[in-house]
Amino acid sequence: MFVILPSMRKVFCASVVLCSALIVLFFASVSFDMGGRQSTVRLETVTIGNTVIFAEIADTATLQKSGLSGRRGLAEDSGMLFVFEKPGIYGFWMKDMQFPIDILWISPNRRVIGVAESLTPSSFPAVYYPPQEISFALELPAGLTKRKSIREGMNVIFGNAPGF
Repeated sequence: MFVILPSMRKVFCASVVLCSALIVLFFASVSFDMGGRQSTVRLETVTIGNTVIFAEIADTATLQKSGLSGRRGLAEDSGMLFVFEKPGIYGFWMKDMQFPIDILWISPNRRVIGVAESLTPSSFPAVYYPPQEISFALELPAGLTKRKSIREGMNVIFGNAPGF
């Protein structure tokens, strides 16, 4: 049994307050980048046909530049959704990728307008472009589009991502 004497109570309480403050500061520092913007991972559901994907949102230049580079892989039902401020022809490459992916090119009206399948890390420095202007691109584990019969012309439904 541990007994806190009255003389130790102030020291104990101060230690608890200090530890709590350090924990709060730690979590505040990991959830904000140097520019003061929140940088925690944001997930969004993306539904195409009967397939539901849990996608990490890449909607800043920094997130879009790094993409999935350096990661070891993706879970079967996960991906990365690139959200662009305005429609355009955006190029994608496999720099620093460690696994193959599929890319869905998604139009401003949320329709799949192209599919790039099984792009491999060894294809770098090749750059892949959509067939026309897109507002979104969805990177998925290689082969998922075939396994789930995802194809051009399918509608894409987003959950509650900003701007939708």
